[in-house]
Amino acid sequence: MSHSRLLGWEVTGFVFIAMLGIPLHFCFEWSGHSRLIGLFSPVNESTWEHFKLCLWPGVLFALIEFRAIRRQTNSYWKAKALGLLSMPVAIVVLFYSYTALLGYHVLLVDILVFFLAVAIGQIISYWILKSTTSASRWWAAVIIVTALALVVFTYNPPHLFLFRDPVTSSYGVMHAPSGHQVHE
Repeated sequence: MSHSRLLGWEVTGFVFIAMLGIPLHFCFEWSGHSRLIGLFSPVNESTWEHFKLCLWPGVLFALIEFRAIRRQTNSYWKAKALGLLSMPVAIVVLFYSYTALLGYHVLLVDILVFFLAVAIGQIISYWILKSTTSASRWWAAVIIVTALALVVFTYNPPHLFLFRDPVTSSYGVMHAPSGHQVHE
């Protein structure tokens, strides 16, 4: 597969992940706080919950892309795993860096951080996809474990800063602020 075709897929992935991640931010609230929707959509404003905005659309796109390019690369799941894992890392580094400098967050900058994190993940994925190194399929397990961690920590979050909702000082879906009922 040509490098330009791979690049086209990764650019398409950026658009797909970014455009699906934006409305995904609101789905939990729109659903009336459905626990099922909470598996895929942020249940609060914690940094951890916002990782869902890139992971779930990224996993969906990876499954779509896999059907198209799986035979043209030896490192597909490695590229996807490292690309997807780099997105939340980039969010943490960029978000906490700029808010440490300013002392507060700015919604527009938060959105730009999300877009930049997705771009970084897709660039990393592209670099690995175009390499000739082979990788085992165990990288797919890395994606699965990451997705399971998002689900588990939505309903049973550790009391660490990444999991704390800065608006309500609560953790996860089980600790929703009073007045917000969580539906089965």
